[in-house]
Amino acid sequence: MPSLASPQTNQGESEEARTLLERVKTNQRGPFAGLRWFCSDGTNHPPRPYPCGDRGGGHQHGQLSSDAIRLSELGYPVGALFIALPWEVFFDAENRHERLRETALQGYLRRADDGWDFRQAQYYRGARQAEDEEAAGRELLSRLLSDPTWTSKNFLLAVQLVREVPHAPQSSRIDRIRQVSKEVGNAVPAFQPIRVKIHSYPDAGDIDAVENFIATGNTAGHEEALRSLLTDLRAYYDRDPAERLEPFLGVEPFRGETWGDDLRQLQDRLRGASPGEISRNIADLTARLRNDVETSSDGVANLRRIDLDLVLQELLLQNGVAASSRLANRQQALDAARSLIIGAYGRGLLSRLELAAQLEIIDQLTVQDEVTAERYRGSVRYLERVGLWVQATIEAVFGQTVERYTQIEPAAESFSADLLRATALLPLANVVESLTLDANGELGVTHTAFGRSLGGAIYGLNPGVARGVLEHVTEAEAADFDYRPDRIYILPQTLADLPPVGGILSLDQGNMLSHLQLLARSLGIPNSVIASTALEAIVPHVGEELFYAVSGLGVVVLKEIDQLTPEERALLAEKETGPARTFRIDEDALDLDERRVLPLEALDLDRAGSRAPSHDRRCQPLRRDGRIL
Repeated sequence: MPSLASPQTNQGESEEARTLLERVKTNQRGPFAGLRWFCSDGTNHPPRPYPCGDRGGGHQHGQLSSDAIRLSELGYPVGALFIALPWEVFFDAENRHERLRETALQGYLRRADDGWDFRQAQYYRGARQAEDEEAAGRELLSRLLSDPTWTSKNFLLAVQLVREVPHAPQSSRIDRIRQVSKEVGNAVPAFQPIRVKIHSYPDAGDIDAVENFIATGNTAGHEEALRSLLTDLRAYYDRDPAERLEPFLGVEPFRGETWGDDLRQLQDRLRGASPGEISRNIADLTARLRNDVETSSDGVANLRRIDLDLVLQELLLQNGVAASSRLANRQQALDAARSLIIGAYGRGLLSRLELAAQLEIIDQLTVQDEVTAERYRGSVRYLERVGLWVQATIEAVFGQTVERYTQIEPAAESFSADLLRATALLPLANVVESLTLDANGELGVTHTAFGRSLGGAIYGLNPGVARGVLEHVTEAEAADFDYRPDRIYILPQTLADLPPVGGILSLDQGNMLSHLQLLARSLGIPNSVIASTALEAIVPHVGEELFYAVSGLGVVVLKEIDQLTPEERALLAEKETGPARTFRIDEDALDLDERRVLPLEALDLDRAGSRAPSHDRRCQPLRRDGRIL
C-alpha cells in the first residue's frame, strides 16, 4: 500500500482512483457490498437475528466493496466506519497522523458533496448506525484528547476532528426524533429514505425534507406525527443562541462556580448586549478553553471543552459579522479586531506567539490618543498578515492531504476556504479591510486591480514597475516552469529558486524574509502579496499584457496597458528606456565595529536608514476615535 503521506500518486493510479471513486459515489450501496454482523470474536456473519449473542457481542454495518478496498490500497480509505476503526489505524502515529487529516477532510467532503462516498449509502438501511458511530466517535476522540502534549501541538487538527467525527451525546429530543421517524418510515414507505437519512446522517437539512414531504400530502394518515417530528427538528436545530449553552451548564468540566457564572453571564449578553460586547466575551472564553485543553489529560472533559469552543466559534462568527458592519470609528474597529484575533487563537488558527505579536500592535495603537498616519498604516499592514498566517497554518496542517485528494476529487481544493468561512477570520477580514482603507486614505494610498480596490487583500513588498503577460503558476508546475523575463507571474509561496522575471504576485506569503521575497529583492523584481480570496479579480486577466507597479510605500497597481494614465506611461517608458540608476548607501551609517552574527530579534526598523521629514503627511497625528468610514 502506498504511503498516505506521499503528496503525489502516479498518473495511472490517480486515474484508477478517480474511476473507482465515481463508481462508489453512484453505486446504490455506496462503498459497501452488503450488510454483515461483525462480532467481538473476530467473525462476521450474514444479516440474521443476533448472531453475535454468544460471541461477545457485535455490530451490524456495511461491508466494504471491492472498489472501496482497492481505493484504500491506493491510499484513499473511503467508506470508513468509526465502529470498525481500531485506535492504531485512526491515530496513524507511524504516518504523521495522516489518517486524522483524512478524517477531517473527508468529513468536509461529505458535507459539501451530498455525502460524497456515502452519497447513495445515506439511504442504504443498516449500513451505518448513527448511535454506534457516535459512541465509537466519542471513544476515539476522548482518547485522542487525553494527551496534552499532542493536543498542544495539534490543536487545529483536534478541533477539526471534533467538528467532523460524530460523537453527540444522546438527548431525549434526538431520541424522540429518531423514534418518530422510524415509526412513520415503517408505516409510510415513501418516507423511508428520509427516515434512513435522519438515522444515519442527521442535519438541519432534515427540516426541509420533512416539510416538503408533508406538502406532498402523501402522509397516509400520519400527518400529526410528522408535524410533531417537524417541531422537534426545528427546536433541535433552530435554537435561540443563548439556549445553545444550556447543555454545558451544570456538567463537567463546567460545573464549577467560575465557568457556571461565566456561561450564564454570556447567556444574558446574548439576549441583550451589543455584538461587540458579545464578541469580546466569547473571544476570552474560547482562549480559556484552548488553554484548558492543552493542559488537561482528561479526554472526556476536553471533548466537551472543544464542543463548547465550536458553539462559541459559531456565535463569534455571527456576532463578529454584525459588529464589523457597525464600525463607527477606529477604536471600535481595533476592539473588534482584537476580539476576533483572540477568537482565531481559540480556534487553533494562530499560535501564542502570533497572538501576542498582533495584540501588541493593537495595544500600542489604543494606549495613545494620537498616532502618526505612517505608524497607523504600518500597524494595520501588520494586522493584514493575520489572514496570511492563518492560511499558512492551514496549509501546514492540511495542505499535503488536500493536494493528494485533489488529484482524485476536485472538491477537496475548497477545504481551506470552507474552514476559514466557519471561523472569526471571515468578519476579521472585513474589520481589517475597513482599517486598511482608512489608513490608506490618510496617506492617499489605494491598491487597485483593473479599476477595483482590493483593500487588505493585496499589498506591496518590493517596489518596481513591470509590463508583461500575466501567467498563473500552480505549485505543481512551479519547479519546472519555463519562466521568462518579460512575464508577470502569480506564484505559490514555496519556490526553491527563481530566474529573473518581470514581476511577481506572491500567493499567500506575507513574510518580508520569505525565500520568494528575498529572491525578488535580490533580483530587483516588483513583488506583492495577494490573498487567495482576491484571485477572482485577477485570474480572468491571465494571458493579457498588463502594467504592474509597486511603489516604495507599498501601493499596488494592476491594469491593462490601454488603460494607463500619461503619468503611468511615462513611468513605464522611464523603466524600459531610461538609463540604469545607481544607488549609494550612507557609509556614515554603517556600524563596522559590530562583527557578531546577530539574531533576528536584535534587529529593528531603526536600522533601515530612512526617516520621514516632520512635515510629511505620514507624520501628522491621528486620533484613535477618528471616523473609519
